Amino acid sequence: MMTSRGNRIKSERSDVKRTRKAIMDAYRDLLFKKPYDRITVTDVINEANISRGTFYAYYSDIHDLAENAEDQMMTRIRELIRGAAAENLTTDPRKMLEIITGDLEKHRDKVRIMLEKNSGLRLHERLKEKLKKSLNDEFQDIKEPERSVMISYTIGGVLEACIDWILSDDPCDRKILIETVTALIEQGNAYLHVDRHGPDSSLDHAEG
Repeated sequence: MMTSRGNRIKSERSDVKRTRKAIMDAYRDLLFKKPYDRITVTDVINEANISRGTFYAYYSDIHDLAENAEDQMMTRIRELIRGAAAENLTTDPRKMLEIITGDLEKHRDKVRIMLEKNSGLRLHERLKEKLKKSLNDEFQDIKEPERSVMISYTIGGVLEACIDWILSDDPCDRKILIETVTALIEQGNAYLHVDRHGPDSSLDHAEG
């Protein structure tokens, strides 16, 4: 049975989550209304209907909030791609693409606005580096140079195609994107002969 102190702590944590979410939602809503470098703390507190003191209890300034918004989006995309790739990259890349593009399509507007207005190029490069590290850790049982080639190929094929698709004013049908990128990944996998439990790559044969 939870004590009154435990209930109070749980309530305080819930309040913190709600306040953080209100501030972040306000910032993201403002991105649709004005350039990100024109958004001020005053704009955010008015949009979120909070006090200035409440804002500064969570963020040091507007740049701190913007970086947190970037980090949240990067974490979401990184974990999404990492999870989907770990399960399906070498066995069922089509399923991997369905998972990734389905989630991105669901949150298309939010992802697009962050990429377009919140230092999109820098955000893109940061995401690529984080993805490389995540996938490198995930596929430790695949030896080099196959692992590095596969990771670069995956990030280049999947991330670049998905970002272009998100940013396009006239995006192709999601099924076309999935089929096209799947075909490219399968060609790459066929060339490398990647098997997570016992890789036997064409590079090995070439060396022999």
